[in-house]
Amino acid sequence: GYACARRWGRGVVIGPVVGSFAARAGQSAPGLVAAALCLCNVAFAWKWLPESRVLPKHATTASGRCSSGRSSAERSRVPTRSR
Repeated sequence: GYACARRWGRGVVIGPVVGSFAARAGQSAPGLVAAALCLCNVAFAWKWLPESRVLPKHATTASGRCSSGRSSAERSRVPTRSR
């Protein structure tokens, strides 16, 4: 709890400082710096965070498409409600 609050507090202090230094470069610079930080966050998440979904193992055809073992007619058939 305390360590997390301390880190969050640092961000609250550092954010305006970075923004004010960026504002010296121009009026749109703080937004561009924020966008660059967002892209860095996306790149970090893409590279180092694991995938949370477990994809099912499917057999693939020679073209690389997934094959469920059913024909295309069976896959496209709309299920009907039995009475």
